[in-house]
Amino acid sequence: MLKNISKSIHIGMFFFVALLLLSAPVIAQETPLGAKGICEYALAQYERGVRQDAVHEFNKLLMLDPGNETALAFIQLPPIEDELVKLRERLARQMKKALDIEKQMADVCPYPPDRCDAYFGVRKGLCEYAVSLYKNDKKDDAMNEFKKLQIIDPENETALAYVAHNDGSCERLKEKLDTLRTEISGLRTAEEGLQAKVDATRLLKCE
Repeated sequence: MLKNISKSIHIGMFFFVALLLLSAPVIAQETPLGAKGICEYALAQYERGVRQDAVHEFNKLLMLDPGNETALAFIQLPPIEDELVKLRERLARQMKKALDIEKQMADVCPYPPDRCDAYFGVRKGLCEYAVSLYKNDKKDDAMNEFKKLQIIDPENETALAYVAHNDGSCERLKEKLDTLRTEISGLRTAEEGLQAKVDATRLLKCE
């Protein structure tokens, strides 16, 4: 009876070893297929917007294939996309500010209407000369002529309007607009760079 038990044990061990040997090639063959399956699932999850689960799956993929370019790229993608969203929000805000300044400039910057034709003699000559200097960007000289006009006519409407116009409001608005436009240009360049990274990553496939 002991001989039969011993014989059964040997037979069992033989079949167990044989089973292991037969299954080894199968396991080796299934690993690449498993990696590709994980990759495709992770990509599908990312496309559906389930980024956290997708990144988890890509990390699993890297355990099987540490150099997988698709997994490495997609793991770095969420912070890039988040930065892109924030950048676009700032870009939208700055563009709105620029539009608001342009509207203000439309009210502030145009030259005031002159009423020089309503005057006669010296008043008319001083008025026309001062307005001409102002429109040729010789504002300091123009202000001197307007002051002369105001000595003769303290309530002169044209002189009062141009003196008020020369308070620097338009120049300050122009400086703000130039600064905003420079920033907007930089933001657009940064946006293009980030979008290019996103597009390049999105083109990656599972191999």
